[in-house]
Amino acid sequence: DTLNKIAVIKVSPPVPLFEIESKTGCAPFEINLKNKSKFAQYYEWNFGDGAVSNQINPIYTYQYPGKYSIKLQAIGIGGIAYSIIDSVIVTEGPKNKIDWNNQSILLEGERCIVSSESQNTVRYEWNFGDGTISNQKRPEHKYLSKGKYTISLKSWTDKNCFDSVKIAEV
Repeated sequence: DTLNKIAVIKVSPPVPLFEIESKTGCAPFEINLKNKSKFAQYYEWNFGDGAVSNQINPIYTYQYPGKYSIKLQAIGIGGIAYSIIDSVIVTEGPKNKIDWNNQSILLEGERCIVSSESQNTVRYEWNFGDGTISNQKRPEHKYLSKGKYTISLKSWTDKNCFDSVKIAEV
């Protein structure tokens, strides 16, 4: 006397889900992906620029401006499922380009003129190293005391992308 019983086990297919902290940023733009998938054992990420990863929660850096689609392939006992996020937008940052008279030695009271030829820049912050700061695109400055001073420029785009450069020591 034996009793045979057939048991049916239902295996759920993977449910791919993920979150991204920010969908827009300035190149180089680092993203942190939070995998919220269910019923998956393996993951394959495609970042939309040719790069891939099989990490659970990858961190990835986009080097160039553009619009990229991120795809997650979740693989589990119940099969394979796909998920796509709309897009990540990477904007171009400013590229500081400076024009100045290239003088490394100035006399006290002599005029120093610097100019930003940067592209995509909407805001400037020049620092002349003596406590003087200017927000002009082409400021003029006079050093009133002897010393060694470092001139630097910070600039921002309309998307708040940032660049900074040390120009010279005078």
